[in-house]
Amino acid sequence: MTFLATYKSEGFIPRGLIAGNSALLISESISLLVGRHLRGTLLGRVTLGEITAAAAPGNTGNGVLSLDPATPRLDGAQAGVYTVVCTAEAANGGTFAVTDPQGNALGTVAVGAVFSSQVKFTIADGPEDFDVGDAFEIAVAAGLGGFVLSVSSASDGSQVPEAILAEDTDATEAPAPTIAYTRGDFIAGDVIFGAGHTAESVRAGLRSKGIFLIDQVPV
Repeated sequence: MTFLATYKSEGFIPRGLIAGNSALLISESISLLVGRHLRGTLLGRVTLGEITAAAAPGNTGNGVLSLDPATPRLDGAQAGVYTVVCTAEAANGGTFAVTDPQGNALGTVAVGAVFSSQVKFTIADGPEDFDVGDAFEIAVAAGLGGFVLSVSSASDGSQVPEAILAEDTDATEAPAPTIAYTRGDFIAGDVIFGAGHTAESVRAGLRSKGIFLIDQVPV
């Protein structure tokens, strides 16, 4: 639900942050998933969850697809099932085509090489070579949909900022209901940025969502 910003929460403190006409603000009730954060914190939505990989039943080749342990999800990753299908055989190798959950071709990868478009993985050869049609599936679960501090290194969707926390909120023990601004003009110097984000790095993306960061001019 969206509504013009009026607050009854005892935690709301109307200090700084707002630039221009506060009547133009739009805010939403959200769930802060984790952490204790102050009013003005830049938030991102968790849209992606666990990622797993499995070989298709009946594969001839017994090599293994291994997700990257550090960053298995990359920018643009989608919830759903990615298919990885052998399209060319080779002794101790082979070539696989990768398709996203919408059926779009993402490219190919050779056995032993790294694939890094939306998802990141390698395929290792096994004692039995792969045949054309051998396949793997990579499943990316949908995220919780709540919000966390947006940091640029995240890969669960929250790296894309889309809201500004409207009141101090403590979610250290459990997810907490709170309020976040989703539209309006804000003083850039009063926004709290997560690691890797700055006013300049997020300004254009936020503008497309109706959130404008205004640089204060010294008086």
